[in-house]
Amino acid sequence: MHRNVTRVATAALLSATLVAASAAGASASAPELVEAPATVVAEFEQHLESEGSASDVATYEALTEEQQAQLVAVLTSPDPTSQPGVEIVESRTVTSAPARSALAGPSRSHSLNAVDRTSDWRIDAKMFGITIGYFRQVFNYQTSSTAVVSSQKCRGTWTGFAGFWNISQVNSHYVTNGFGHCYTDFDLDVVFKGAAGGMNKEMYTKTSRYGMDAWHLINI
Repeated sequence: MHRNVTRVATAALLSATLVAASAAGASASAPELVEAPATVVAEFEQHLESEGSASDVATYEALTEEQQAQLVAVLTSPDPTSQPGVEIVESRTVTSAPARSALAGPSRSHSLNAVDRTSDWRIDAKMFGITIGYFRQVFNYQTSSTAVVSSQKCRGTWTGFAGFWNISQVNSHYVTNGFGHCYTDFDLDVVFKGAAGGMNKEMYTKTSRYGMDAWHLINI
């Protein structure tokens, strides 16, 4: 493999709150991309060859040596999703259907207007066109005609390039004052020798009768 280093730009949008990062706007001068040491690149490539998929290997080998070194520097940094050069692609959707419990006779929901809703928030971090990882949070909850009446399930996931991460997460959810709340705390560490990468993130979604009211992904 030729080595290539693309700066880990898993964007400043993820290191602070996405909304706050967006409000801050682009900086006047773009930060300089860094490259990983040759020893770290070598460890990365060894891991990639033994653990990565054929498509991961092909994607990496298509990069220039400089891009490879920058990519490794990002993936092995203390907070890959907060490095310069990373592009953030975000999507948020809410789907709904008549509440199943509202149609179930004696166990019917708060009213026949009850609706089962699912919010789905995904944030992809990309570099050189490669998705180096993405956060996703799916929240199932139920609403009446005026408020959120129950929270049913909250699930957060992180998927990283070529499986270079040990991941643990804790999900929690509840309803207060007519709003639904879904939290996921992530603890992530790079798994190959020579890497110092890691992230501790909180992903949060607040929902109302009308959809997603607030959200953030922040360092904790």
